[in-house]
Amino acid sequence: MTFQTRVETVPADEVRNELDAESGLTDDAKQALAGAAAAGGVIEKRTTYRETSPVAIEKGAAFCLAFLGNFRQLLDAGTTTHEMKVVAYVLERMEYGNLVSLSQTAMANDFGCSRQAISKHFKSLEKRGFFVRKDGHLFVNSTIFAKGLATRMDKERRQHLTAAQDTRGGRFAPTLKAKDKR
Repeated sequence: MTFQTRVETVPADEVRNELDAESGLTDDAKQALAGAAAAGGVIEKRTTYRETSPVAIEKGAAFCLAFLGNFRQLLDAGTTTHEMKVVAYVLERMEYGNLVSLSQTAMANDFGCSRQAISKHFKSLEKRGFFVRKDGHLFVNSTIFAKGLATRMDKERRQHLTAAQDTRGGRFAPTLKAKDKR
């Protein structure tokens, strides 16, 4: 199937239900359409149809979103090769919402080193901004990496993702906007 676009002119008030739905429209566009509807205007509506190929992540594949500018800031802060191995290990195992629930002793066994060495790397990474401690929990800083999309998470995980945000006083750029799911 090739691209096919249908263009129609419709009364603006016919699209009111689309303004309330998650349609991908910006807030400004929704306001403009609401204004046109209130004024009794008409709008041009274009609908594009195209074939897509579905893409999915393989079951069991570890993944996360990386915000590259902030990741570079983490690297530029002097992160060592050993610390990057800890980062990769943690990213593979962190929960959706960036909560970290790992045993440093188990990590030390997996790495073939002492728990104290892992603890030293955790402290260094926390100082550099990779880890965030909040309300007795340890998170991966969601301004650098995020696991999962907030729109697909339950309320508790969205709160974790929000709690995990730390710009370090402007060193990291803000990256996520948490939206309440109604």
